[in-house]
Amino acid sequence: MKKLMLSFSFIALAVAFASAQKIIVGVKAGMNVSNWTGADGTTTNFPGKAAKLGLNVGGQVLIQIHKNLGIQPEAMYSMQGVKVDGGNYELDYVNIPVLAMYHFPKSRFSIGSGPQVGFLLSAMAKPTSGTNTDIKDQLEKIDYGWVVNLAYLFPCNFGLNMRYNIGLHTIDKAQSGVTTEKINNSVFQLGAFFNVNAKQTKGKHKKK
Repeated sequence: MKKLMLSFSFIALAVAFASAQKIIVGVKAGMNVSNWTGADGTTTNFPGKAAKLGLNVGGQVLIQIHKNLGIQPEAMYSMQGVKVDGGNYELDYVNIPVLAMYHFPKSRFSIGSGPQVGFLLSAMAKPTSGTNTDIKDQLEKIDYGWVVNLAYLFPCNFGLNMRYNIGLHTIDKAQSGVTTEKINNSVFQLGAFFNVNAKQTKGKHKKK
């Protein structure tokens, strides 16, 4: 699964660049609502488990290969984790999704989906009172997921997006003598983006 996702991403990017009609660079930021799912990511194992708020910020490149179709790789810093009774688990990632984006004709809406690879930067268990614990060595350094994205672009090249990132592999690291738990990242995002180098659309209509 991991090799298949990476291969798909590289092939999609290679095809997109080879047939690119236009390349649009953008910056983006937003809010995360993150949680843990999976067979072991339950309130039984993590009492009081609840969604945790965080931020995401980064950039995107839309490679248009057709009037209504493009490939959009991104690089995003993402604050994730979960709240539990007595504290938080705080995980920071650099996520790199590669989305196939479809722009609806005669509309400013677009929808996209594709694989995502996340690189773990830091992981801390932070109790409400007491000493923080570094748990990075207990987690996988790379996370694999899938993204579904909905976006709306205003005429001024400013846009809004809503997406869901679902982890496809447990983030718990296999360790000698310890049973690996099935815990997956789950992140809902609301954000905004601005296309830096795109021409503004004046919204003029031809008279009949």
